[in-house]
Amino acid sequence: MRSAVLSDIHANAVALQAVFDHIDRKGGVDEYWLLGDTVGFGAYPHECLRMLAQRKCVGVLGNNDDVVLEQVKRMGVEVNQVLGLVKTPLNWDDIQFLSQFQQRLELGRFTLVHASPRHPLREAISSQDIARHNFAHFTTPYCLVGHTHVVMGYRKEGETAVAVPPIERGIVLDPEFSIILYANFHNLPR
Repeated sequence: MRSAVLSDIHANAVALQAVFDHIDRKGGVDEYWLLGDTVGFGAYPHECLRMLAQRKCVGVLGNNDDVVLEQVKRMGVEVNQVLGLVKTPLNWDDIQFLSQFQQRLELGRFTLVHASPRHPLREAISSQDIARHNFAHFTTPYCLVGHTHVVMGYRKEGETAVAVPPIERGIVLDPEFSIILYANFHNLPR
């Protein structure tokens, strides 16, 4: 089973389409996993949500997604005014699709969260110390996170977290250790 992990799209439909085109050229995948922040900042939230829905993407909410859903609860259809300058407004199908995501999802050997297992919407795993404190907050062998826009992994060794920098095409999953992966692959070295 081949899975594509997407994170921090931030309503950038052009970039998302380029990623899908690349995946399709490489033979496709069986499933798409999303680590949150589909909306926020970019001008095309509707297009991004539509593309992800068409590919039956599963995943979790990011902090920006959560803000949009909270605004919908408060303001209803006026949410597009809150989002700023979007090219095409969100519709209720978009909101329903976004609403299906939770803060945490377990898929086999993987836990998916946006920011960290300890605080799924807000905490950035930006150091070995923060990573070390997060290992106790998931029980699967691996946890995938986004949020930081930096590719890095951490492996648990005893009571410490050891940084596992990315290799040319990603991070090798070591079956003997839990690893927290930053799955923002657009930052990989070329």
